[in-house]
Amino acid sequence: MKFDLNKKGELTTQQLVVIIILIISFVVILFLLWRLNLGETTNKEICHNSVVMAGKKKGVLSSLDCRTTYVCISGGEPCNEFNPTTTIEINLNDKNAETEILEAIQKEIDDCWWMFGEGKIDYVSGLSGYYCAICSMIKFDEKIQNKFPTLNFNDQVILTNEKYSVITGMNDNVIGSDKYINAQIIKSDEIDSKIKCDKFISKA
Repeated sequence: MKFDLNKKGELTTQQLVVIIILIISFVVILFLLWRLNLGETTNKEICHNSVVMAGKKKGVLSSLDCRTTYVCISGGEPCNEFNPTTTIEINLNDKNAETEILEAIQKEIDDCWWMFGEGKIDYVSGLSGYYCAICSMIKFDEKIQNKFPTLNFNDQVILTNEKYSVITGMNDNVIGSDKYINAQIIKSDEIDSKIKCDKFISKA
């Protein structure tokens, strides 16, 4: 009888250990999924795939499914008057904080250029005028604004108290290097004056 009770006790302990391991594993997986931000990745992949399909269909715009990503680059606070779809946390006590901010901006530009085919896909084939897409809108929180009022990004001055857009586009009727608008970052309120866009094809 004593043997049976001990055996039952051992089984119960084993079960508890298994349950604890499963719970910890589940929490770790959730954390990794959150860190990877798979929702954003999926949206970018959906956009890229739709651009590829548009190229195969000779620029059928109805097949494009590209949404603007709203990026808050944060030193620990929310970005005011901004509803981000993704937040990039920067440790401002790290000596590489400025580099991390610049790398985050560059990643949004690189992703935008990839999403729209890197100048190799005619996703508005046969259509006249520049068709542009705002891949990302970027804003900085007050902590970053206070520590880095300006950033030098590839010889471009970024004012951290301003809102910026990452934009690209193309015009199928143009021959040569001006056919595609290389992905770039620009102040959101300067798009109309600095970028020649006739129509926008990205969704808010």
